[in-house]
Amino acid sequence: MHDESHVTARRVAHEGDRRRVVEVLAATYYCEKHWVTDPETQIPPGDLDRSDVAWFVVTLDGRAAGALRVL
Repeated sequence: MHDESHVTARRVAHEGDRRRVVEVLAATYYCEKHWVTDPETQIPPGDLDRSDVAWFVVTLDGRAAGALRVL
């Protein structure tokens, strides 16, 4: 069996990847679980410059598939 899918995980360092994380958070925490009212607020732009927090985005074939925050 040969899997052609391409999975990547990388630290969020720019707005494009931050937008991908917002997509994941919107799908899970807003639409599915109803835990937040505004997924944008979960990953403020300032988090990208912080040394005490790191966000990671996982993509599957170029599409956002997961997110992780490490404090």
